Amino acid sequence: MEILFLILKILGIILALLLLMIIVFLSVPVRYGFNIKVQDEAEGKAVIHWLFHLVDIRVFYRQKDISFRLRILGIPISTDKEKPDKKKKEKSDNRKKKKSEESGDRETEEPFSEETGESFSEKTEVLSLPEEIQKDTNDSVRTEQTELLPDSDMLLSEETDTEEKKKQTRKGWSRKKGSRGKRKTGTSGAKKRFRGPGQRAEGVKTGAATVKEQIENIKNMILEETNQNAFRLLLGEFRYLLRHYSPKKVYGTVRFAMGNPDQTGKVLGAISLFPGWSRYRIVVTPDFASEVFYLKGNLTVKGHVRALHVLVSGFRMIKDKNIRQLITNLRG
Repeated sequence: MEILFLILKILGIILALLLLMIIVFLSVPVRYGFNIKVQDEAEGKAVIHWLFHLVDIRVFYRQKDISFRLRILGIPISTDKEKPDKKKKEKSDNRKKKKSEESGDRETEEPFSEETGESFSEKTEVLSLPEEIQKDTNDSVRTEQTELLPDSDMLLSEETDTEEKKKQTRKGWSRKKGSRGKRKTGTSGAKKRFRGPGQRAEGVKTGAATVKEQIENIKNMILEETNQNAFRLLLGEFRYLLRHYSPKKVYGTVRFAMGNPDQTGKVLGAISLFPGWSRYRIVVTPDFASEVFYLKGNLTVKGHVRALHVLVSGFRMIKDKNIRQLITNLRG
């Protein structure tokens, strides 16, 4: 009994830890923030962390280079793989250079004898045979070559036999190809390949008819009441998630000029149309006097994301009948 109680206690502790982990994952938000500075060059920094920086991800953009930093439980985990690769390449190049230099030195050096103290090139001399022995050797070599070579008549007969065999094989192949070509070529193949203007027009008409049918099906699907209700619910859920996931703090200063006062005024009017300027502390100052385009400023954005909101909106969408009907229509 004591062993059973012990096993039950261990299982209960494991289940409690799993539940606690799930609750923490759903309730504790993932915080994000990024900062952008634009002066002479653009610089940026993005930070994503969770549970008091238990998991911390940082992305840096400086001098047109992107670098990453990852920390889990405060322990940095290296993600830069380019640096060691560069070091390995440099080491291999240095080794190759050393080997090439050593091989060049060895080629230039002459072999040297330790006993006499003279190089082998000085010691070696060309040995010359007497003329009578050279003549005897040349005559023996020529006689051997003549014995090994076959007769000219034998060679000619063999060549004629090989040529006749080749001619016979070529005739056989030409007969086979002719029979295959006669079987394949015919009026049916020519008719299939050739398409007149009537057949092309029929193909275009069928394609246009299929496109019209698809457009009508989409219209019918949109105009149905159940689908309209489903689209409204989806739009409401999107607004719900946007309200919770949109940045909570946005502040900074922006100064720009388009090089022409008319264009700068138009851009300022287009920026003022965007909603949300009252919520955020962003100061935009246009420069109408400058005749050169430039953009300078500093912008900071902060917010957080909870997984609980995604779970709630997903449960609502699955529960709704209209969305289920829309999914079945799309599958069909």
